[in-house]
Amino acid sequence: MPGCLLKMSAKRYRTPESSRNSTGLSLLFTHCVGGRESFTFSEPVIQRILELRHLEVHEAWAFDWQNHGDSVVLNHEILNSTPSPAFEWSEAIAAFISSPHMRGRRILPVGHSAGAGTMVLTARNKPLRDIPYAALVLIEPTVIPRELFYLSVEDRVQTMEFVVTATTSRRERWRSREDAHSWLGRRIPWDSWDVRVLRTLIEHGLVDTSDGGVVIKCDRRQEALCYPDVEPHFTAAQELGRISGTIPVHFIWGDESPLVYAPFPHVRWK
Repeated sequence: MPGCLLKMSAKRYRTPESSRNSTGLSLLFTHCVGGRESFTFSEPVIQRILELRHLEVHEAWAFDWQNHGDSVVLNHEILNSTPSPAFEWSEAIAAFISSPHMRGRRILPVGHSAGAGTMVLTARNKPLRDIPYAALVLIEPTVIPRELFYLSVEDRVQTMEFVVTATTSRRERWRSREDAHSWLGRRIPWDSWDVRVLRTLIEHGLVDTSDGGVVIKCDRRQEALCYPDVEPHFTAAQELGRISGTIPVHFIWGDESPLVYAPFPHVRWK
């Protein structure tokens, strides 16, 4: 919608010990599509890092995509008719990184899935010497060269269509948070989540409705629009090739990734 600006929410984490460590790392977390909000998955991890590594970490930030989490609350009226591509999310994060909040900080982005590609995209249009990252941590990134994507495009599109259909038909309203916790905890994929992550989703990923119930903040239609948005994945692959010779990049892959299409099932990635 021309003339409308989407807002991005961010949550900052510090402890008294880490706050005193002004030379420590500033960790920046982003979530996957459907992650509801960044700190649903990140918060237990961040809390653990601050417990174990407060001498090495100054702070952590978790960013919500403009159509996820608390950003939805800020952008509700605009999002009724406007999608939010990953390019816009990366631009918002890049603006934050260039702001006084991050001046002089040792920055370590940690991105998951689409959030990983988004973090890579924040380096676009920057000379290598001006990219302020100590390293990049990419967890199951949706970063792929265009030509590799199209080698198996039919299978990839089939997987994508399955996810979109499942998303648009997903239940998103419950009578209470207790009801939501009970329902989600018995179903895929939530039944395999760490209990702390599910609890964070129930506490922070739902919003109260006027009839006394709760609804997931991330509208399922907005979430579904994100999956076919593959152009950022291609651009992120190009950008990763440009910066990876200068900035250390650490990849993390899960042992089980049922929704990640693998064209070579006999290969075990580590």
